[in-house]
Amino acid sequence: MAQIMPIAKRSIDNNIKEIYFYIYKFIEEHNSTEFSSFGKRAIDQLLALLAESTNFSESIDNAGKWHKSSLDSLTKRIQNRINELQNPSDCTSQRLLICDLNKGCGFGCQLHHVAYCFVVAAAANRSLMLENDGTSWRYSSKGWESVFLPVGKCKFSNSGSLSPASWNGINQEDRVVRLPIVDGLTNRPPQLPLSFPKQIADEILKHHTNPPAYFISQFIWYLMRNNENMEKAITEAKEKVPFGNGKY
Repeated sequence: MAQIMPIAKRSIDNNIKEIYFYIYKFIEEHNSTEFSSFGKRAIDQLLALLAESTNFSESIDNAGKWHKSSLDSLTKRIQNRINELQNPSDCTSQRLLICDLNKGCGFGCQLHHVAYCFVVAAAANRSLMLENDGTSWRYSSKGWESVFLPVGKCKFSNSGSLSPASWNGINQEDRVVRLPIVDGLTNRPPQLPLSFPKQIADEILKHHTNPPAYFISQFIWYLMRNNENMEKAITEAKEKVPFGNGKY
């Protein structure tokens, strides 16, 4: 019963939102005095329903704290597993997946591209490695590690003297594999987004409203661990923001 309730609650909220968007779109397309008062009243009532649904859940079972605590625990498990995979005891024998950082797009797009590589690496039980350790990054001539911590312990030199094998599927036996940009990927593995692992599916579905977003965020969070210089720059910028003095 405890597992069913959060999913049922989410379904109710989603249905209310669907009605809200349907009415909002209808009013936009029939913009007249006849519908204006009706539309405003209907939308106000739907927003009130969403608020009541949230308040009801919080007052009955303290759901917010329960979900947060459960997701914190799950996040710790996932991050520990990622850390283990990215920092093996022996890089010379570890199975590696090389990701070309330089997808022809902006920073956010490139970050999601690396996250795609990361998910595939984890699904194949390989350590992710950026080509040339991200030093030849088209987005920044200073390279990936000028801002972020290394993606892992294994360096590009550990990929061996032989050329990496081309991608041929999730279960190929080659020790070092180069993954193409997703646009040209063949033999696509079923683990690509919006998928998430069956082993933790029940927990994510129970505690998060968008399981695929939660799962991919675990890899992006790991990738975006700031290095010391970046942390210093953020701290200095934050200290310049005039919080608490009532001025803007």
